[in-house]
Amino acid sequence: MSGEKNLTVEPEFGELRHSASGTPDQVLQEVMAFVSRVIPAYDAASRLLYTQEYGKLINSLSRIVKIAPDGQVLLLREDLPAEKAITAVLLGAHVSSKFQKRASDELYAEEIARSVGKALKTVRNTIAELQKQGLIERAARGTYRIATAGIMKMEQELQVSQSGSEGGTSQKV
Repeated sequence: MSGEKNLTVEPEFGELRHSASGTPDQVLQEVMAFVSRVIPAYDAASRLLYTQEYGKLINSLSRIVKIAPDGQVLLLREDLPAEKAITAVLLGAHVSSKFQKRASDELYAEEIARSVGKALKTVRNTIAELQKQGLIERAARGTYRIATAGIMKMEQELQVSQSGSEGGTSQKV
């Protein structure tokens, strides 16, 4: 594991203790397993809860977006339809804000248009449609962010795309 950083966590619950070390995804899985053993009701509830797996999400997302040093989200694929391009850029902003690369996960329509390389009118029309579908939400006056439903949908589409490209056939995101 040269170059990868390991995370070590030692959760305690009453007198029960556990130590987990590894990649952030591995540690998260171990900690969740510990909590499930210690608090059985959590196990049942966790089956219903949606939590993003940022390690996998970043790996898949990095094939279509990059984050510039100034926090701007850059779309790498010009062939994506407006709906997918906008959702990908907003997901990039969301992920980069979670990792402190951006101050916020919100983007103005003009920023989105610049990032996706589409006309502002096209972006505004697509944003309205994505809002109706519940995939993005208006955050403040003129700014938008990806909704949880949008994250889930993009995560699924990125996984399908990645599994298709690993099998030798390339599928569009």
